[in-house]
Amino acid sequence: MKGVGDFAKETVEGLGPGAFLVSMLPGIVLITTVFGVISAHLYPWTAPLHDKKGATVQPGPDSITFVASGLGITGSVLLVLGILLAAVMIQPFQMSAVQALEGYWTGRGRGRIAAMAIERHVRRNAYHRSRAEIPDVVEGTFALTDVASRSRRNHRVGRMRKRANEVLDGYPPDPRLILPTSLGNVLRRAECTAGERYGLDTVVFYPRLYPHLSERLSTEMGAQLNVIDSSATFVFVFGAQTVLTSPLIARPDWWRLVPVGFAVAAYVAYRGACLAATRQAVLLLTAFDLHRFDMLRTLRRRLPLDGATELGDNKELSEFMRGYEPVPQDAAWRYVHWDVEPVVAEETPIAPEPEAEPMDSPEQTRPGPSRGLSAGGHAPDVPPPPGDGPPEVAPALPPPEEGR
Repeated sequence: MKGVGDFAKETVEGLGPGAFLVSMLPGIVLITTVFGVISAHLYPWTAPLHDKKGATVQPGPDSITFVASGLGITGSVLLVLGILLAAVMIQPFQMSAVQALEGYWTGRGRGRIAAMAIERHVRRNAYHRSRAEIPDVVEGTFALTDVASRSRRNHRVGRMRKRANEVLDGYPPDPRLILPTSLGNVLRRAECTAGERYGLDTVVFYPRLYPHLSERLSTEMGAQLNVIDSSATFVFVFGAQTVLTSPLIARPDWWRLVPVGFAVAAYVAYRGACLAATRQAVLLLTAFDLHRFDMLRTLRRRLPLDGATELGDNKELSEFMRGYEPVPQDAAWRYVHWDVEPVVAEETPIAPEPEAEPMDSPEQTRPGPSRGLSAGGHAPDVPPPPGDGPPEVAPALPPPEEGR
């Protein structure tokens, strides 16, 4: 047992926790459960085991212990090799398992099933979209009963809108892009919104964005992808165990619940994959939010100064990146080599502010009215304030007439 523990520890340290979770654990669970179900002798058509003394071994855990104790060195080695072989054989199908759970189904019969599932999700999306637009009640009297009734109804409407928005967050914005499964719709929404908010095609640009991710973000995204892959694999592993143990339903004891337990485990694994996909969608949005400019710098593109410029430039670049045609000759692109000319973008020249007119006399520095000044610095037809210039002389009075 110590050697097996050391082997498992070295395997986890060598491959990493994520690789061990994705590669080894599903194979271990598959082979272990198959061995347990077969050696338990629970099937109605299997005969009970007998020990060396001729006593009957009870089906279930006693039979598993009896069979495991009789394996010996050779049987134990073969069991370990079976686990490793199962892990190697399962690994190439993990991507196919994820795609199958996303709803990328092909074939004549599967196409009809996919169409029915898509129709169900389209109806569900439309139903919750209408519930998300229910308005509050604002009309009515100010009587206490009416106010309480409106308050209760608006509270219910608020809960309905919140639930509807939560459901809509799991669907792509365009109903034509809806897939047959919830897992596929969560991932499709992220693929349709992460880069498209900035005019970038997410599927096209994510491979070019990935080298610029920070270490923490890249590690977290890798961990979530490992959870999605392992959960998808466990869905099929537990589904196979459900089919394998389905004959136990005919038993009269509690062993008939074993296939139900495997079915529940498969559902829990699927829900876990959906939750990991939701987290992965948030991380994908974050990746484009934080590192799109790093990608544009590497592509020798100019960095925009406003949202309208960014959206136009990125849409033009996305249109070019989707195809295999050479750069158009009439493309109005301007490459920026950041090691030579580290500029942000072509800035709009700002008109210089007009300079103040030179002052002709000290009188212009005096606070006072600023409109309609004459050349002398005072308003027209307004006598200058006292103290400025020479004193005025009063006009002479006419001489009095004689006799008065």
